[in-house]
Amino acid sequence: MKHRARSAADPETSTEMSLEVSAGVPLAPGESPAPLRIKAQQVSVRASPARCVGKTDYAHKSGSNSSVHGRTKCSRSVEEIGVTTELWNQQWWGWNLLRGGSPSRKWANNSKDATPHYPCSTSDINSFFGSSRHYSVESGRAYRASNQSSVQRFGC
Repeated sequence: MKHRARSAADPETSTEMSLEVSAGVPLAPGESPAPLRIKAQQVSVRASPARCVGKTDYAHKSGSNSSVHGRTKCSRSVEEIGVTTELWNQQWWGWNLLRGGSPSRKWANNSKDATPHYPCSTSDINSFFGSSRHYSVESGRAYRASNQSSVQRFGC
């Protein structure tokens, strides 16, 4: 899968990717690449006809929780649209998946926000990021993209 970056509305707070399809790559509900696997082999692709894009905001502290938001939006209504967004933090053994969210809708132009939150356990500064897998189904064809925010450090 190849990703074509588009400039986000606010490059200081999020990342955004266009959804594209790889020839012969079927979409199964809930199917996704392995966590943190953002780049895949280069194959021929075609951009989403509905100009769908996926966006993942930077991880942040929200009250007494760590949080991240992800969404998929299209220029028009599509058969199905969705996003799976995951919140990660760094531990001594590596990156730890804290929580995920997966909203999807039929015949809509947006997935609604996935907003995984996880309670803070300390006020120490820790590293967090969000990753998202976006998809749309248009005229029976699946379009997908993955992206992640950069690592953010905050007390939580």
